[in-house]
Amino acid sequence: MKLDHKSLKARMWFYFTIFATIILITLWALQGIFFGSFYQGMRRAMIIKAGNELTHQFGKNNFYNSLQDYCFKNNLSVTIFDENINVKFSSDSFGRGFEKNGINPFFIQDLIDLKEKLKNSNGKVNYLTNIDRREMLVYGSILKNDSDNYYLYLNSPLPPIDSTIAVLRNQLIIITFILFVLSFLISFFLAQNLSKPIAKLTQSASKLAKGDRKVVFEKGSYSEINQLADTLNYATKEISRVDELQKELIANISHDLRTPLTIIKVYAEMIRDIDNKEKRGHQTNTIIKEVDRLTSLVNDILELSKIELNNLELNKTNFDISKKLGDIMNRFSGLKEKQDYKFNINIDNNIVTCADEKLIERVIYNLIGNAATYTGNDKLITVNLKKYEGYFRFEVTDTGKGIPKEQIENIWERYYKVKENHKRPVIGTGLGLSIVKNILMLHSSKFGVISTLNKGSTFWFELETVS
Repeated sequence: MKLDHKSLKARMWFYFTIFATIILITLWALQGIFFGSFYQGMRRAMIIKAGNELTHQFGKNNFYNSLQDYCFKNNLSVTIFDENINVKFSSDSFGRGFEKNGINPFFIQDLIDLKEKLKNSNGKVNYLTNIDRREMLVYGSILKNDSDNYYLYLNSPLPPIDSTIAVLRNQLIIITFILFVLSFLISFFLAQNLSKPIAKLTQSASKLAKGDRKVVFEKGSYSEINQLADTLNYATKEISRVDELQKELIANISHDLRTPLTIIKVYAEMIRDIDNKEKRGHQTNTIIKEVDRLTSLVNDILELSKIELNNLELNKTNFDISKKLGDIMNRFSGLKEKQDYKFNINIDNNIVTCADEKLIERVIYNLIGNAATYTGNDKLITVNLKKYEGYFRFEVTDTGKGIPKEQIENIWERYYKVKENHKRPVIGTGLGLSIVKNILMLHSSKFGVISTLNKGSTFWFELETVS
């Protein structure tokens, strides 16, 4: 099976190999190329630190007694001498120290050289030199005393490290082999564990794209994969729900379209077959009303699409919402007279707000029309408009069957009407709540519904007032 170089497996292998290579190059460089200078730098730093500490401690009690232990622990040889190159104290790297006076012929030239270097410096020196064909690190400083000056001479051998480097190189060869094998195995294992659930998600997504809405996205071993699976399962559920709603919407709109079209056809045939002018006029009016209903339905669908596409511009002005509500209620007087609807109206006067007057009028009209469609057999509708500090609240209450709690959050969604047995609205087209929701959201308005089963529902919204 050919491996795709852009696949997760290939990328994981590649990046792990690069990572292992970088680590190995770093190790080879440090241990093989820079080990000598690195080791020398560490030893130089060590002897400088030791020399500074001894210089600082000179003259304190038990200085010479502790000096031997210090030399042994740090692999140092120390000599303290005076202006005349007379050795005051000397200790080798084994901690074997002794006090002596006089000139030590084995170190006299080294001590003289150190003294000259100190006189030409700021009181401290360190350098690399050869003593008895051995490389030595030397540190020197001037020791201040009450009467005389003394000099500190430290040296530490710098042993050959060629054999050490050879050992390290042999170890690095083994480490290189182990690291490459481990990086290959680990990258393969991680790639398998990462790519397997992703591959399954991809296969499920392909099924979803082909129309399988029952597909389930399986989770994996990682929280990010699980979150993605949960999101895709939720998206699948929502897509299935929208598909179902769209199908039922088409069925409901077809119902709304078929009824007036059937009536128009029947009455048109009756007009064609009768000569009675009075009956013809009645049938013509019926046709006109059904055409108006069709026009209203089409306009609502277009308006809802326009709002949801954010193509609707607000034309905000100051207007009296109390007066506007009164005018709207007059338009519902026909329901009161012809269909025995009862309206309980409570309106606070002189409430002025800044909003799009036509759209807010549409909101109020749709909410009252919705209440007229779903109110109980008593046909009672309560309309309240109350003013508060800085805002007003509009409420319309019906006495219908109410809305189940699990459906309250969905009633504002487009196509909610399909959740109930299809009922032709008394006022409007049945798309009113979707239009209401989008208009109020454009106005940044608070809105909602309070519903109790078998007692009715109260729809409300709030807007700021103008002083």
